[in-house]
Amino acid sequence: MLVSLVLAIGLPLTTLITWNIYSEYRGNDAAVKKQAAAITKAIAVRAEITLSQTRVKLQEIAKRPEVQAMNTSQCDPFIVDLRKTLQTYANLFVLKTHGEFICSAVNRDASIDIKTEYPKVYNRMMAGDDLELISPIRGEDTQRWVVFAAYPVKDISNKLLGSITVPIDLIELAPVINSDTLPAGSIIRLIDSEGLILSNYPDADVVGKYDSDISFSSNKNRSGSSLIIGLDGLERVYSYTRLHGTEWIVFASLPTEWAFADFHFIGTQLLFSLLGVLMIAATLGFIVVRHIVHPIHQLQQDAELLAQGHYDHRSQVDGNNEVGQLAATFNKLSQALETQEKERRRNELKIKQLNRVYAMSSQINALVIRVKDLDELFSVACKVAADAGDFRISAIVTVDPDSKQVTSIFSAGEDEDLLNNIKAYLLSPEGMQKSIVSTVIETREAIITNNTKSDSRIIYGQQYASAGINSMVIMPLLIAGEAVGVFALYAKEIDFFQHHEMELLLGLTRDVAFAIDHIEKQKRVNFLAYYDELTGLANRALLLERVAAYSHKAKIGGHQLAICLIDLDRFKSINDSFGRPVGDELLKQVAQWLTNKVVDNILLARIEADCFAIILPLVKPDGHLEKLIENTMAAFLEHPFRVASNIFRISVTTGVALFPDDGNDAENLLKNAETALKTAKRIGVHYLLHTNDMTSKVAGKLAIENRLRNAFDNNEFILHYQPKVNICTGKMVGTEALIRWNDPQVGLMQPDSFIPILEEIGLIYDVGRWAIHQAIEDYLTWRDAGMDCVRIAVNVSPLQLRNRYFCDEIEQAIAADSRVADALELEVTESMVMGNVEQSIRILTTIRNMGIPISIDDFGTGFSSLSYLSKLPLDTLKIDRSFVIEMHTQEGRDMVSTIIRFAHALKLKVVAEGVETEEQLRQLGEFDCDQMQGYLFSKAVPAEVFKSLFLSPSLVKAKL
Repeated sequence: MLVSLVLAIGLPLTTLITWNIYSEYRGNDAAVKKQAAAITKAIAVRAEITLSQTRVKLQEIAKRPEVQAMNTSQCDPFIVDLRKTLQTYANLFVLKTHGEFICSAVNRDASIDIKTEYPKVYNRMMAGDDLELISPIRGEDTQRWVVFAAYPVKDISNKLLGSITVPIDLIELAPVINSDTLPAGSIIRLIDSEGLILSNYPDADVVGKYDSDISFSSNKNRSGSSLIIGLDGLERVYSYTRLHGTEWIVFASLPTEWAFADFHFIGTQLLFSLLGVLMIAATLGFIVVRHIVHPIHQLQQDAELLAQGHYDHRSQVDGNNEVGQLAATFNKLSQALETQEKERRRNELKIKQLNRVYAMSSQINALVIRVKDLDELFSVACKVAADAGDFRISAIVTVDPDSKQVTSIFSAGEDEDLLNNIKAYLLSPEGMQKSIVSTVIETREAIITNNTKSDSRIIYGQQYASAGINSMVIMPLLIAGEAVGVFALYAKEIDFFQHHEMELLLGLTRDVAFAIDHIEKQKRVNFLAYYDELTGLANRALLLERVAAYSHKAKIGGHQLAICLIDLDRFKSINDSFGRPVGDELLKQVAQWLTNKVVDNILLARIEADCFAIILPLVKPDGHLEKLIENTMAAFLEHPFRVASNIFRISVTTGVALFPDDGNDAENLLKNAETALKTAKRIGVHYLLHTNDMTSKVAGKLAIENRLRNAFDNNEFILHYQPKVNICTGKMVGTEALIRWNDPQVGLMQPDSFIPILEEIGLIYDVGRWAIHQAIEDYLTWRDAGMDCVRIAVNVSPLQLRNRYFCDEIEQAIAADSRVADALELEVTESMVMGNVEQSIRILTTIRNMGIPISIDDFGTGFSSLSYLSKLPLDTLKIDRSFVIEMHTQEGRDMVSTIIRFAHALKLKVVAEGVETEEQLRQLGEFDCDQMQGYLFSKAVPAEVFKSLFLSPSLVKAKL
């Protein structure tokens, strides 16, 4: 009975237990495979994230201008600095398409030619359009395994320039394993397509070796599992997963001994228990069903949910047994996968945002290169930001550098009402002052708000929220350190403007600011190339172009054309007396007056400081041209020009040239008009029409001008000295230095033939300065030789005297040698002094206070005001030779006698010039004249002759 009962109960129980054991076996098998698959998937996801991050970083670097330039001097410092922020990578380096290194973050062997020595590596680096992974190698210095990731560098036309490559430490790809959750003998491994081990758990020493147990993965499925007996003779559960976009495989092997430990235990117990107590068998069956099969089945369902991507799912199986521990391990794995999934999504969002900013930056940078107009640059840049950048609103605001008020606003976006409100607010002085834009302009720093709802600085916060704007940035446009405007972007995402986005955006604002500066400078260059900056009229270059155009029309129409040059008389005196600002304002008013008269200002030009040009496109042969010129000049003289508190009535001199009589092209026509103007000024007429005779005379004058310039460079000027003698004692008391030009073509030339030209071409400053220094040098040379030296009088040009630095030059000469004050005397003409008496008094007083005597030359020819003459700081008065010559008449003698008495009354010494006869000398002695100078004693002689003849007192007396 008992046997029957045992058999009755045991056989079904045995069958049930056997079936349960079989079911447990299948459940264990599925669970282990699921666990292995979950492990490989988690490790694959981690590796894929690492490679994805590498792809994004390399993609960003490949677009940088420092890399695309393919220039070591630009790339090396950029890569070195970048490496400091990317410690994950052992190095970064850039190769050209030919295989040579361009730059590297660490020292490299420049002699290595990748293309020649490592052709397979080179071909993989230059292989395609995306990230390429190259077989791992072990570093010679670090002894650590790295795998090279290469990304192509392409220009904007998608042409391959080279490759940016980084070595990824395989530690970054190694599986993160909790050893407590895996049984001994477990192996988790990452291999490439050829079986090379990239990472291994638990034994890392096999990295770099080849795995011979991967025949199960030879198919191309993304993942799979199987039971295989390995080389170590152990049966294992293998599971593998391929990484997206690579031929790499992650696999995990768990020993079946562990996986089916419970099964073996139960089977063994069953064999012993079936012959024992049925209750134990029944109880054992219950335990198997209740505590093992159901939890494993539940874990299987949990694993299926996890495999479907439900990373937030957690297993509800609990307990302290192995199944409970497996459930706990499952929950840890799902937690890790959920965290990685969230990170992956965040990275995808960040990449998407960066790609938007990249696209916007690329298009705006292309715009910067192409556009030449600021309005187009601003409007298109705002549209690109709204479209390619997907910003809700974009705006560029420019400000006046002085008032800091808005000068222009360009914008693009979806919310017109909000844009109009922002514009109206910024265009009001009070609104602009309170705005964030004003703060950015003032501080020259960008302001970011990544949550507009909670930022109290935002004025239109509610409207921003309604428009779906959650973050914004306002960046200054800086030129030479000053903010000329701002670039504002409004995004719908919260926390949009982070570190990487701002790096790109700030670089973009620098590019836009550079474009603003470049366009403004180009506009100014273009303006200055054709227009006068002061008056806004055409300059000489543009005048010639317009004359050429009108000449062509005149030639076709068969009529004449005229160029009238109008030169302001005495403008230099006005400029010198009242200052440059007054002169500039006067020129502006003259330009405006001429514009009003001519009507069409394209017929006007300013070609020199005080010279204007008028084009008369149609001159009829009726003789009215001269009448038109006379009427215009008369109207100009009658017009009062008011500058500050001064009223000026200015006369003008005009030179005219006609097409085609005076020139068949614009250059010759303008040149002949200038010739007519210069001739009119020289002969003292108000206007003159060009004639062929003028051109030949001007050509001769130009030849002399050129010879004079060469004369100064070739040291052709020399000083001759003419003694001044005391009439009473007969002793030489001084000498006058007279300049001569030793012209190689015509010989020795007198000053009257070249001094006016020197003054006209401005060379008188250099020649006059040379004369003073040469006279001082001769004096010091004679004195150092022990000779009896006398004071040397040097003539000063009116231009020299009016030069603002003339007094400084004299002071410097005296400071160089204290004997100079005893050596020098300056002679100025009467007409020179009377041209501007107040200024002459000030300058001559300064020079006389230095110890330099002043003589007034050619007295009697300049119609001096006696009241002014008495105020001049003079020491000597020289009677012009024209009065000495007339001393044979009573009127002449009376004039000379009166001048001498007048000079003595002013306590001045008197020197008579041009004394040639004994009778003149006798009469001058009777009039108490102090000194004489003339051919009666000696003409002006070279320095060497003067030294030998007159530097001994005895020789002077003998001459008299």
